[in-house]
Amino acid sequence: MMSHIFWILWLLFGLGLFIYSFILFRKNKQDVESLKIYGVFSYFGIAIFVCGLSSVIGEYVKSFRWFDTIVLLIVLELLAHWLLRPGFKKKEK
Repeated sequence: MMSHIFWILWLLFGLGLFIYSFILFRKNKQDVESLKIYGVFSYFGIAIFVCGLSSVIGEYVKSFRWFDTIVLLIVLELLAHWLLRPGFKKKEK
């Protein structure tokens, strides 16, 4: 029971980290270095979220393997990249 609570809290921490980084990412678009840092934290939040999600799902679904976790991680990271990429605009010269 304690492991379920830990993994659910880990899942929520990853989701919260992604959402907070995404909000900061959208708020300040002038500083390119901070955009890179917020982007890294967003991707890291997704990785933590997938780790917690795969652990919770793995407890209940015995056919959920590490391969499924990797596919889920790749899909969610691509979706995060699609959400974050419009924040980087090319500077006009």
